[in-house]
Amino acid sequence: MEEWHPQYGEFVLSVTIYSLGKVSFNTGYGKVVMQVDSNALEMIGAIERSIPTMYLHLKRIPNPPPPQYTVQEISIKSDSISLYGHLHEPKVPGKTAMIIVGGRSCYADSTKYALNAKLLREYGISVLVCNKRGTGQSTGDCTRATIADLSQDVVACKKYLEQHPNQYDNIGVLGSGAGGWVMAKA
Repeated sequence: MEEWHPQYGEFVLSVTIYSLGKVSFNTGYGKVVMQVDSNALEMIGAIERSIPTMYLHLKRIPNPPPPQYTVQEISIKSDSISLYGHLHEPKVPGKTAMIIVGGRSCYADSTKYALNAKLLREYGISVLVCNKRGTGQSTGDCTRATIADLSQDVVACKKYLEQHPNQYDNIGVLGSGAGGWVMAKA
């Protein structure tokens, strides 16, 4: 029942499906348990231990229109490492692109970056999101990476966009936390 899996942004939540028509998943407010009504094509439930009780009622909707964007997997060479990421492009890309620069920690992905990409591409801006060196499928060692190393990676991303077939004229950066330091140095 793939169409029942709740989605937020670009990631899918883990869902447990029980044999008696019950489904559970975690939300920002706690665990929710839903009863599936296959005749009405809906799920009804409540968030456990919420005070006051928060109820959810999910109904199946018609299939959405096809996406107005593409997401392309990319690999960018930066000195001796390879950066793995995604280029989000609106169906009618403009000449503006944005590079998302993550913060200090060494984890592969952050859903907020995908959500930033989702918002920006709605306004016709292409968005490049890469795993920091040493995280996800990017090579290198995140724990030893300096601001200079990470800023070099941002410069490599900019060069990638400058040489892209879309010939981006306006390339910006958006950083969070320590990513602000990195983008300033870059």
